[in-house]
Amino acid sequence: MKELTIKEIAPYLPYGLKVLTDNGIEKVVSSVGVNSVTLEYDFDVYSYDKIKPILRSLSDLTKEVEHNGKKFVPIIVLYNLYNFKVSITDSLYYLKDFKIEEDVENIYMFDKEDDSQHFVFKKEVSGNPYWIVRRLLEWHFDIFSLIENGLAVDINTING
Repeated sequence: MKELTIKEIAPYLPYGLKVLTDNGIEKVVSSVGVNSVTLEYDFDVYSYDKIKPILRSLSDLTKEVEHNGKKFVPIIVLYNLYNFKVSITDSLYYLKDFKIEEDVENIYMFDKEDDSQHFVFKKEVSGNPYWIVRRLLEWHFDIFSLIENGLAVDINTING
């Protein structure tokens, strides 16, 4: 089994990463000291094998999620950002008259009226522009397959 390392943890740290500790306590990583062996926060020190990041599966991209008190469908926000609406407003979070389809490699957004394609998200995350990857990190999406490898916890399985 693969091990959790600083390479997978560090990209999430600017965005208030939550972790589940080995004793079942959920913590938000804030004042951080990081090295290749441990993660330090709030005067506690944990080795990477004693924590699991709490992340969202990429399958949540097409579902309504809640992040920082706002509910939205991530793929719709990405579509709106793609169309140069760069400020986050309530109108950015909702889009009508579109349908979403998926295949093994991509998620597509189509206009319902004329069936024209407007946006494609590549499920192989590295195939997307950096601004998309940054948003996925901010929203705590699992871009490193950590959930699949047993190194992270799916946010939808946390009781709360």
